[in-house]
Amino acid sequence: MSASVAQANGRKKAEEKDTTAEITKKPRSCMDTLTFYVYVLGIWISFLVFGWTQEALAKEDFDGDTFHFTHTQVFLQSVGNMIVAFAAILLECSLSSTPLTLNAGVSLRHWLIASLGYQGAHFFGLHSLQYVSFPVQIVIKSCKTVPVLIGEVLIAGEKA
Repeated sequence: MSASVAQANGRKKAEEKDTTAEITKKPRSCMDTLTFYVYVLGIWISFLVFGWTQEALAKEDFDGDTFHFTHTQVFLQSVGNMIVAFAAILLECSLSSTPLTLNAGVSLRHWLIASLGYQGAHFFGLHSLQYVSFPVQIVIKSCKTVPVLIGEVLIAGEKA
């Protein structure tokens, strides 16, 4: 009986090894690596242009007046984001032949809370550009994970 158990264990380990080999990363081709760097460079360039235009808009003098339409700017950015996201959802659904769902199984209440937080973050971020530079704002924004982690540990009881 112990021989059959040992054989079964040996087969199980061999199956696990095959599964592990399938999961492990395969060597990347030069094209995959090049594509990765093109995407990274594209993100950096887009982010730099976005930051430069945001700061220029917030600080530039327009005939003795400054830009006061922050709400409109955030709204138009959100509409643009919504259009791009909807187009991406439609493209993904058409390519994978999955049914179209726009809420991803999340209640409208949760979407509203997230969107209000998004609007508030952009509104206050754009207003802060009148007083600090864009790089300083980004450094400060990157520190926001610290209180979030502390809140998760203290409030939600998550392990760090």
